[in-house]
Amino acid sequence: MLEQQFIESIKVNSTLSSVISNFIINLEVLSSYHEDIISYMWEILDEMHTRMYYSLLDSQTKLVIEMKNFQPKYLFDLPDNVIGILYKDRPSSLEIDILDSKCIACLASRDTYKIGSSYKFKKYDLGLLPGLELEYTKLTRKDRGKFQLGLAIHKLSQIHKAKHVDPDFVIVEPEKGYIQTSGVACLARRQVFYKKLFETFPNSDILITLPKLELLDVYFSQGNETKLDVTTITNHSNIYEIELKSAFKTPNDRVCITIPDIEDVNEFNQIKKYLEHFSIKKFGYKLKIGLEVNTEYSSLNLSAFKGFEYAIIDLDKRFELLLPDEVNSIKYALQHSDLRNILYRKSKRTYAMGKDLYNPDFVQKLIYRGFRKFTIKPELFPLYSEIIYRYNQGERLYGKTV
Repeated sequence: MLEQQFIESIKVNSTLSSVISNFIINLEVLSSYHEDIISYMWEILDEMHTRMYYSLLDSQTKLVIEMKNFQPKYLFDLPDNVIGILYKDRPSSLEIDILDSKCIACLASRDTYKIGSSYKFKKYDLGLLPGLELEYTKLTRKDRGKFQLGLAIHKLSQIHKAKHVDPDFVIVEPEKGYIQTSGVACLARRQVFYKKLFETFPNSDILITLPKLELLDVYFSQGNETKLDVTTITNHSNIYEIELKSAFKTPNDRVCITIPDIEDVNEFNQIKKYLEHFSIKKFGYKLKIGLEVNTEYSSLNLSAFKGFEYAIIDLDKRFELLLPDEVNSIKYALQHSDLRNILYRKSKRTYAMGKDLYNPDFVQKLIYRGFRKFTIKPELFPLYSEIIYRYNQGERLYGKTV
């Protein structure tokens, strides 16, 4: 009966999206069906819409596509041969996280590209560094001095691709790894992941962020509150227990835990206390706990937080909070240095992560404003090691603006 009603609702010159929306609205108005049935119908039709949308794509070649007027959740269903999404404006931090979970590049550009033409990804612009070239020597971790370069890794294939670099630290965002297992935290797979991670990078600090629920909430179309507090930990205890068990099955004293999505200092203190008690009971020592500065509250109230070892500043979230006119402006860099200065006075290690760090010009600005720990892609290690080496040698770094 529902099938027949849907067929009858199709009108000439109407988009599939509008047909589905009108059909669901009519079902709700008629009140003939329980809301659970209507919700289930919406999910089925929405999935059908997504599959039909992507079925038009060539499945045999690697593609970069432009998407307009879509909801972030549709990114989860992108075909495997899509390697990049083209945006006219910078994507949201949620869209960046979803694409990260699928290892798909996001490109913000207003340039005109020809459909069907082949293009290469530009990893970085060497023209930002004029002057004498260094005699080629392989720069090591020791050459970075007080600087640190790290990686963000959430799945096994990334470990293999990065095995040739020597990161000072690795940031793990577990929820991105869950997308590879249909949004579920699988104990066996997470244990394999951490075992391989520890074996590949035995000399790196491992900063594990407690799973952030926003990505999973969108994946499962829940629409729930995603801030992290004691209630959230309790309601989703299975996820957090699996992640902690997996991370600590293989002993590693370089593992630290980062608390994200905080909207209240007291909640942070309670979660930190819980993690410290957990680690003392399980391992006989107190875990090093860090704070991820990824909410407006934690940015504005950073001075009020106490008892943490380090902080990770999420530049993608900061962009959404500050909405700068120009990413490469000095004004925007100074807004980040305000947080860094607070952490410096607290004697806290400060890590930066986010897509803006893939831009050498922007990183140079952060270097001159006191930042020393950057999370980047493996292929950027040679270039950034050279930038740092030149800075440590007293050479002025040149960019478009400094």
